Amino acid sequence: YGNELSTGLVLTSWLLWTSAGSRLGGRFSSSRQVHEATLGGGLLLLAAAIPLTLLWIRAARPVWGIPPGELVSPALMLAIALTATSCFCLVSGFMFAAAWQAQLNVPKARKRRPILVYVVEALGSAAGGLCFYFVLLPQVSQFMAAWLTSAAILAVGVTVIRPWRTLRRLQSVPAALGVACLALVATIAFHSQRLDEASHRWQWGDG
Repeated sequence: YGNELSTGLVLTSWLLWTSAGSRLGGRFSSSRQVHEATLGGGLLLLAAAIPLTLLWIRAARPVWGIPPGELVSPALMLAIALTATSCFCLVSGFMFAAAWQAQLNVPKARKRRPILVYVVEALGSAAGGLCFYFVLLPQVSQFMAAWLTSAAILAVGVTVIRPWRTLRRLQSVPAALGVACLALVATIAFHSQRLDEASHRWQWGDG
């Protein structure tokens, strides 16, 4: 019944899932040491979640059985918003708590205040918003913008995990996760045009 209601429900879902992820991340981090593999693995999951979330949003009509042109009830809006934001926001919230704990685990000689996590997150959000609105949005499609963002996060995640090192140590889980996410993002990039067109047909129909 208008963008105001749907936007409010999306923001509500985002806050709920992010807080739940932070809660899980806090519990996880308080009971064990946060390693580079944890942070890098979370970044790889975020990289995979961005294009998959966009595809899920565009597939909402066929998945939820909504005929083209039909108004969506507030309850269904909430259900779609909750499912669309769940994966990315849970991992994002978890990562924030894990990054905070990782700062606490830095040896005293190199230790910085954990408040740095807040500062860097805020700077990253500001830079990301400016880049999206003034660079990506005017120049590329939504799907390509999602893929470029995923590629940037994936590069950082692989740099953090350094799978070439973990393989030598037989720590294969982080390396396998990195390879799987890299393959997923690369596949989406290779088929980006077809996926973009197909997902638009899911969203708006064949007309």
